[in-house]
Amino acid sequence: MITLFRNALLDLKQRPHGNLPCLDVLRSIAILLVLSLHVGEFFPSHVRNLPFVYYGWSGVDLFFVLSGFLIGGQLWKELNLRGDIDIGRFILRRGFRIWPLYYFFILVIGGGTLIHGKPVAGFLVDVFCISNYFHHKIAGGWSLSTEEQFYIVAPVLLYLGSRVISPRKLVALPIIWLFVLPALRWLIVRNVPPSEVPGLTYFPFHTHSDGLAAGLIIAWIAVMWPELLKSKFWSNSVMLIAGVAAALLLRRYDQSVFRFSSLAVLYGSVTFFLLRVRTMPFVVNWHGFYIISRLSYGMYLNQFHVVEFIPKLMPRVGDGLYGFAICWTLSLIGSLAVAYLTFAIVEMPFLKLREHWLDRTRRHENVTVLRGPAQISNPDDA
Repeated sequence: MITLFRNALLDLKQRPHGNLPCLDVLRSIAILLVLSLHVGEFFPSHVRNLPFVYYGWSGVDLFFVLSGFLIGGQLWKELNLRGDIDIGRFILRRGFRIWPLYYFFILVIGGGTLIHGKPVAGFLVDVFCISNYFHHKIAGGWSLSTEEQFYIVAPVLLYLGSRVISPRKLVALPIIWLFVLPALRWLIVRNVPPSEVPGLTYFPFHTHSDGLAAGLIIAWIAVMWPELLKSKFWSNSVMLIAGVAAALLLRRYDQSVFRFSSLAVLYGSVTFFLLRVRTMPFVVNWHGFYIISRLSYGMYLNQFHVVEFIPKLMPRVGDGLYGFAICWTLSLIGSLAVAYLTFAIVEMPFLKLREHWLDRTRRHENVTVLRGPAQISNPDDA
């Protein structure tokens, strides 16, 4: 057990080769936005209406953009180097990263539910990662289901597309995806009562995966046209301003149809801007961002339960900004602590197993004939 905690601590101390600090900052912002939202739910409106609390839900859309970029990078690299995608290998690779902790939480929450004699209906939905369409038990499971479905849809879509057109032209697929999503939301808005629109558009993959498509497009640019990531500061700034302006215009036009489109454009523009910045401010390289980023998956799963202490604490600290700051800080510390424990006990052993499996696969590939380099560099463990 001590070895597990030591290995986890060493992992958090050392950034992997190829790590991009700007992405750590963005992932940290995403999880802190989500945490702010759930802490703020216990407080009155003057706290809930603070921008970083009120818009905390959009942290999920930032996660989508980052996932689309990082996972898309793997797929585009494989297509570019080999002209093919090993779908089974890709899904297993993601599975070693995502499934252990996710199903661990299902077991823990499910076990607690049984012990307390509560109904367990809904857990099967979580097990099969379709909680973005049906009633479920794991808090926040809908977004994880959306990402799991993306891990299947994206490689299959690109694999089938590569049978027809060249990889460099396949970017048309996520671009079409970005146009289809608001069209589907428009159809829902036109044909169902207004009260049902939020539930029918916010959770399903086919109406709320804009950020994943945007990230996939950015990844295509990074892999197929890496020279586009090199720019002068002024031109990069102009592109950022244009992206933010486009996002604001979309949001003003029709929120029910273009809300997620606008967030995909906004967070996609910020991500693209940071990827093109040559010299980052010192604060971006702060190691704390890497730690929060690395533990963000565990934090996302556990923070729904960590914040449950807040109602007991509020009578002592109050329901104003001071009380919110205390509850937010304690929630952050508690969520980080729990995430570190689960990272050491659950995630790291499977990541080591994945590393061993990938090393064996690469050694085998070095012996066989490949259409391109034997290894595909990828520092991502998102």
